[in-house]
Amino acid sequence: MVTKEHKDRKEEMTIEVRKDGEGFLTKVRGRDNLFAFGYSKAEALKELGNVVGMITDYKAGSIKLKS
Repeated sequence: MVTKEHKDRKEEMTIEVRKDGEGFLTKVRGRDNLFAFGYSKAEALKELGNVVGMITDYKAGSIKLKS
């Protein structure tokens, strides 16, 4: 279980890690769009943290995507 904080919001997430080919796939349980790959467990978890951070910033309006 991981707790991610953003400003005044806090959300607990359960992280799943599984072997996938030559590396590891990590995902947030119950969230189809929050996943990442890494060649080691540590790398996969770090990448997932980056994905969660980007999505959190996007939803908070900190990131604007160009069409």
